[in-house]
Amino acid sequence: MACFAPLLVVLTGLADLLAVNGCDFYRGVGQDLTLPFIFDRLDLSHVLRWTHNTTILFYRQRGYVSIGNATDVSLAGSLLLKDLQLSSSGDYRVIVLHPNNTQAAAAWSRRVCVLDSVPKPDLSYLCDFSASSVTLNCHVAKARGVEFSWVVDGKFSTAKTQTLSVSLAKVKVGMSFVCSVANIVSRESSGTVRPLCQRSPPTPSGPYCFSLKTVQAVFAGGVGLLVLLLSIIVILCCREIRMRDLRKAQEENYEVMLSPKEPQLQNSEHCYLTVPQPEDPTPNRLPPRPWHLRPELCQGFFLEKHLTSAGGGARRRSISRPRMRRQQIKDP
Repeated sequence: MACFAPLLVVLTGLADLLAVNGCDFYRGVGQDLTLPFIFDRLDLSHVLRWTHNTTILFYRQRGYVSIGNATDVSLAGSLLLKDLQLSSSGDYRVIVLHPNNTQAAAAWSRRVCVLDSVPKPDLSYLCDFSASSVTLNCHVAKARGVEFSWVVDGKFSTAKTQTLSVSLAKVKVGMSFVCSVANIVSRESSGTVRPLCQRSPPTPSGPYCFSLKTVQAVFAGGVGLLVLLLSIIVILCCREIRMRDLRKAQEENYEVMLSPKEPQLQNSEHCYLTVPQPEDPTPNRLPPRPWHLRPELCQGFFLEKHLTSAGGGARRRSISRPRMRRQQIKDP
């Protein structure tokens, strides 16, 4: 007797649910349903009519079917509904009339509810080390009007909620969890999940342990400082090179101003200018030299002493000149 107690509880709850919703038959979208009307004395002489709310689905009189298909109704009068949709929900009623079509031989009605089938749930878990527990969540797209159930390590659990919380001390390695969702017309189960909750190793503390953000900030600052130092060094080097070139140019200009360029004389004869001799030289006097000193060309090259001025003309006192033979003057 004790074995049938859980089944009795389930049946009682299902009956209460049916009574509250007011539906006699539940089907899912796309399913078929046969409305079980049975009239033993039904024959072709009777009038048979099926209606959905106010719409006539089937009408047969004296064996002739004017509305619907003859294959949709059994010999006893049951109606077969195929590929139900949400619009198929409502009241279905059948009436059997005598051949004279004046008196009802039988009548029967039922209410049909068509519901969507539940989707397959998605099971996930979250390890909460602060609360020392693992929380499992059975997620389903349309959670309204569905019931949840759990299977923990192959055994049915009494939990009927969408989430399940288990202590970490009870969760063993390889422990399995499965959740199921169901409504009156369908039932779906999730895949098996084996939670793996491991504490991450504690972060060592000490003067040389820094967070990642701190290391990144220090690295960025170091790179920026290095770029700044390199920029300063390059600027100083360029400035020093520019100043050195400027000083060198100034020194060269100064030397040019102090030491003007002089023509380089390859022959001492360039320092002398030939002077024409007089036609009648004075007796007992040496003839004038056929040359004259050019001081503008021999400055610092042949001169040994300063030039002296006498008689309105420049004369040479002691100079280097090309050697010439002295002409002997004979007395007349």
